[in-house]
Amino acid sequence: MRLVRFRAHSSVVMKDITCLLACLLDVLDGLLAVGGMGLIGEFLYNSAAQLDNGKYGFVRTMSGIFGPQVGTAELGFNVLAGTGQAANNYFSDEEDGPNSKVRTALRDVFGRVPVLGRIYGGPIGRENLVDAIGGEAKKPGGRSSGGGSGFGGSFGSSDFNSKKFGGKFD
Repeated sequence: MRLVRFRAHSSVVMKDITCLLACLLDVLDGLLAVGGMGLIGEFLYNSAAQLDNGKYGFVRTMSGIFGPQVGTAELGFNVLAGTGQAANNYFSDEEDGPNSKVRTALRDVFGRVPVLGRIYGGPIGRENLVDAIGGEAKKPGGRSSGGGSGFGGSFGSSDFNSKKFGGKFD
C-alpha cells in the first residue's frame, strides 16, 4: 500500500484534483449511461424529461418523490375550488357566473371513478357528463358584435390576394 504524498507546489496539486474530478465525473456519466444508478438515475432522467411539461410535469415529478398522494392533494384542491365557485354562483345575483372551476372539479372526480371515468366514458363521455352537470363552458368577457370574430369584422378583408396584386381567388 502506497501513501500518496502531496507535492508542495499548488499548481501540481490543482492538476491532480482536476484529474481526479474528471475521472469521477466520467464514472458518474458511465453509471447514468448504462443504468448503474438504478432508481436515482431513473428519477433524474424522468424529472429532466418532465421539465417542459408545465404543471403536469411538476405533478408527475412530485408524484415520483412523494407518491400518489400528490395527485390526490391536487384533486382535493380542485374540488374545493369548484365547490366554492358553485356556492358563489348559487348565492350571487349573477345568472351566468363563471363555471371553469366547477367543470375542472367535475372532470377530476369523474376521472377517479374506477371503470366509468377511465374506460367507459373516455374523453368524450367525460366531457358530456361535465356539460350535463356543470353547464356548458363559458367564454370569459363579453361577446363582440363585430362580424362574429374578435377583430371587428375586418379579419380576412385584406387586399393582398386580390386582382391588384395578381391574386387568383377574386
